[in-house]
Amino acid sequence: MKTFTGTAQDIGCEIFIEHIMPIIRKASHGMEAGHLAEFYAGLLAGACGSMAADFGKDAAKIMIDSVAAQFNDVVQGVDLGMVQ
Repeated sequence: MKTFTGTAQDIGCEIFIEHIMPIIRKASHGMEAGHLAEFYAGLLAGACGSMAADFGKDAAKIMIDSVAAQFNDVVQGVDLGMVQ
């Protein structure tokens, strides 16, 4: 079994890329863009709900808002295209 190293956030990203993304690719194969966006929204909603269950709604909201702000900072000015 692989050992993950780095910060907790690094490890979470690595686990997502190595283990979750292959499942997502297989499950979403052939989906239209709109359905794929809904698929990702469902994954995010599930993760947010799990955070709320683990840490409480208020703490989860703070973490989710922080991640959203970090994402916004990273993609600021980057043309990601529009999901139709």
